[in-house]
Amino acid sequence: MLGLSACSGDSGKKESDKKGTLDEEKKGEPERGSPINPDKLVGTWELTKSAVLPPGTKATVDFTRDSKMTTTATIQGRTLTWGGTYKLNGVNITATQKGAGGKVWTETNTIQTLDDRKLVLVDDEGHVDEYKRK
Repeated sequence: MLGLSACSGDSGKKESDKKGTLDEEKKGEPERGSPINPDKLVGTWELTKSAVLPPGTKATVDFTRDSKMTTTATIQGRTLTWGGTYKLNGVNITATQKGAGGKVWTETNTIQTLDDRKLVLVDDEGHVDEYKRK
């Protein structure tokens, strides 16, 4: 989610082994024309489920009111932190982040669910990441 897959590399799972794809998770999807309330996104979100990242990965994403974000992830014992910006467009969120070594990447995800306690993001390949408000 929002760059976590960009830093994780291949999870070693076959495509047929991955769970949590968009087809399996259509419940609670916002209407396509309904924009996301940006105030609901602001805050710190903790990863609870990922279709791509290795088991045991711990991650948080902090979204600020001024469209900035910070991601911290511990993947296979290695902790990484990177920052960036985000932009909401309808039900899509586009994040541009800068990681170690100055690598910059942009990723757009669909916000499938966003309420006071839960954030569910779907990438362009249908992989689902779930977060809870911290």
